[in-house]
Amino acid sequence: MRTRYLIIISIFTGIILGYATSWHQGLRIALFLTAVFACFTLFRILHHKVRRHLLSALKRTNWWKNNFLYTHQFVNNIGYRRDLERNYEIVNLGSNPALFALRYDKVKGCNWATGTQGPDMDLAILQLYHSYIRRGGIVLIPVVPFSSCTPYLWHYKKLGTSIDRLHYRARFFKILQDGYIPGTFENENELQQWLQNPLKRNWSVFWYIFNDIAPDRRMEINEQPLQYLELRRSAQNMMKCWMDEFDLKDLDLPLDEHMESCHEECADKFAEIVDFCKERDLRPFLLLPPMTHELRMMFSEKAAETYIYSFIRRIQKRSRVTLMDYMNNDALSDSSLYFDSLFMNTRGRRVFSERVLADLGLRAK
Repeated sequence: MRTRYLIIISIFTGIILGYATSWHQGLRIALFLTAVFACFTLFRILHHKVRRHLLSALKRTNWWKNNFLYTHQFVNNIGYRRDLERNYEIVNLGSNPALFALRYDKVKGCNWATGTQGPDMDLAILQLYHSYIRRGGIVLIPVVPFSSCTPYLWHYKKLGTSIDRLHYRARFFKILQDGYIPGTFENENELQQWLQNPLKRNWSVFWYIFNDIAPDRRMEINEQPLQYLELRRSAQNMMKCWMDEFDLKDLDLPLDEHMESCHEECADKFAEIVDFCKERDLRPFLLLPPMTHELRMMFSEKAAETYIYSFIRRIQKRSRVTLMDYMNNDALSDSSLYFDSLFMNTRGRRVFSERVLADLGLRAK
């Protein structure tokens, strides 16, 4: 339609110029303008088709699929009609340690951890999906190492660019609704645009089409692939990543003013989750998952007290809630239950989940 209008405009332009000069000169100008407009239109068509094919190719990459791999457990508008699941007996929130620690094979439950997930997202998910839990159902609220340091996830003190921030939020846009997504810097349109066309926001992801990453198959690992020295290095690397992420220098030092503020703010958020559960006749429990002995030894008694146990007491002062502590459980610290120093393999998830369900008094149907 636009091409037709451009050709008409070219002809009229030629006629007008023909009156001003000569018909031959006007005709040449009209033909020239028509050719220019036609080339411009052809370029736009080709550009649109190339961009559409590139976008389609990008969304077939492992990079794109891995971003949303652990979001399919939530009911969407299609699944709502087709496969509506309600009255869960137990659900859990949390980040990667909970994602790789819990499964519900013999009871009606669902793992609502999606990977990198701060307590602000825990609360948002719970607010939207709590009606799928039966009255009196159990909500496990994992507290993992340095949960107390995570307010940066919603304040973005370390995430940098708006592209990074949209990347973090976009995964939750697929499972939440506008108004439930924490953060005020972006709106629904920005998130929708990123999901529809990430190339428009950041052309650097274009290279994943030609140099893709491996698919995320961590959920399929059923053994410990690391030898003893590799396991120790895994624990050291895990601790280094945490300290770099949260800008920590010495875990045995008292909390500075900034970190004290983070602990207070994060304790408020956890307490808000607990109170939300109680107000809706749900039974919340704080859950401290296990880790390998090698990683546990990276925490001195003072570090564990400062960053884990004193933080848990801050939550309990705000809202009474029971703690289920498995961090120091020797049987669950066996490295054969993990595929690195922190994340459990399929056998470990089964063993740990059965232990948690037994301690909660939930029995298989």
